[in-house]
Amino acid sequence: EAELEKLRVEKDEVEMMQKQLEDDLVASASKHAEEKSDLNKELETLRAVKEQLEKEKQSHVETHGTIEKLKALHEKEKREAADGHFENMESTQEEHAAAQKELEDTVARIAGEKDAMNALKEKLEKEKLDLLAEHGENMESAIADREAAE
Repeated sequence: EAELEKLRVEKDEVEMMQKQLEDDLVASASKHAEEKSDLNKELETLRAVKEQLEKEKQSHVETHGTIEKLKALHEKEKREAADGHFENMESTQEEHAAAQKELEDTVARIAGEKDAMNALKEKLEKEKLDLLAEHGENMESAIADREAAE
């Protein structure tokens, strides 16, 4: 009878350990699901950053084109002034003013895009720090759980 009682106690201990392991497995799966969700959020943020960088690159190309137009107009103005063709100066000045306005608009757009990019970078850095902190907590918890199970 004492032997039977001893076996019951051992059986109860094994069942408790099995239950603890099942609980640990469920908790671990939950943590992994959260980490996956966090990584998906970070991936989405990275995609937004990539899109913003592509917009900035396009703006840079457009700005370069506008600057080249301004250079060409400036050279044209210099040639016309040197040649004494002042009758064409008015239309050249209008072209120059339009190109200058285009450049100013482009610069303003780039500034707005830069602000948006900085905001995205700050968001990404915060998410990264949050993920690192959460990962550290998860690792500490997993180590503690393993030590407790041992």
